[in-house]
Amino acid sequence: MPDSIRRASRIILTVAASLSPCICVVPAISQSTDVRAITFDLGTITGTLELLDEQRISIRLEDGSTRSVSPDEIAFIEFTETLDKSEPDGELSNGLLQLVDGTRYTGWSDVVDGRFVWLNWWFGTIRPDIDDIVSFGREGGPTRDEQDETEDLVLLVNGDRMTGLVLDITDKVEMERADSSLASIPIDRIECLSLVNPINRESGVRAWLTRGDEVIIDSYRLDAGTGLRIPGREPLMPNYLYALAFDFDRITPLADQPSRSMGLIDSDRYQVPEPLVKRGAWPLDAPPIDLKGPMRVEWELPQGGMGFTTSASIPPRSRRHGDFELSFFDGDEKIKSIRMNESSPSVDVTLSLETRRLSIEISETTMGPIQNHLRLDRALLIHPEK
Repeated sequence: MPDSIRRASRIILTVAASLSPCICVVPAISQSTDVRAITFDLGTITGTLELLDEQRISIRLEDGSTRSVSPDEIAFIEFTETLDKSEPDGELSNGLLQLVDGTRYTGWSDVVDGRFVWLNWWFGTIRPDIDDIVSFGREGGPTRDEQDETEDLVLLVNGDRMTGLVLDITDKVEMERADSSLASIPIDRIECLSLVNPINRESGVRAWLTRGDEVIIDSYRLDAGTGLRIPGREPLMPNYLYALAFDFDRITPLADQPSRSMGLIDSDRYQVPEPLVKRGAWPLDAPPIDLKGPMRVEWELPQGGMGFTTSASIPPRSRRHGDFELSFFDGDEKIKSIRMNESSPSVDVTLSLETRRLSIEISETTMGPIQNHLRLDRALLIHPEK
């Protein structure tokens, strides 16, 4: 029987997330909200967020004036106060459910009335259809790199690994194995599970939360006094928010693009390291990228005419001796150069690109190559207007 027919014969779970009360109540207390907004035309607005809803975003600037813009003009907003106080590390303190629409929910699995559900600290009880699940696990679950693209994967708490076709998820996982035998595995014996369901990210406003969640929100209002309010949920204060994006279809993490590393003519190296991408649950789905110079890295971009933005820094452990020239190239043309050292260890970079090739070069200065270590945080490509 074809996989598509067997998939269709599964017992269908409830498609939508439940509107049951959330598991914990987030207290609403007034607090200041420092933000950094990047517009689609690569402008930067920094200040204190006063109000955000579906019609406007109001930010009080440093000079005391207020700037109001439409959410349609904003690529994303970073909650800089939250990022400074609770720097993301990509790690998760509990389990993770990932869905085909690109959302992810921290929490843990449970069984209600014989059906698989996921319990989340803010969204409450989530009842996904089996065809909506990418993975779930006690500590995040396996990545697609760990499984065959044509088979579902189940890892047990004892370390056993099973592959095949998952037919149903209730209080047990029913699986048809590659040899056509059937297996029935109690849900509490599963460490993590990954399905080969294709990812199809949905458009809409997305929020990245400090616990590792990535959620879609439709109707919303946010201010410093009462927090983020969406129908059917308790208010969420800004210190639980890392970032918001208003049209994520127009944002692509640089870490997702193919790259090529090479040495520099004046700085011979026995081996040039590839960029180190720190996987995990990161704001804006943009994991940090670590580069150790002297070196040059080229990325192939999805299209020409894109914008690029990142927060570049020398990691604290490398600042004592780190001293290098940081250069950005659009195709073969150098378009920006910055001296990075202990006195100037960080910089926000925003660039307009014409070609489909972005290059970053780290070249040594008179101080030599010791600790020439660069970290790119929230490195994002912004697509031109649709």
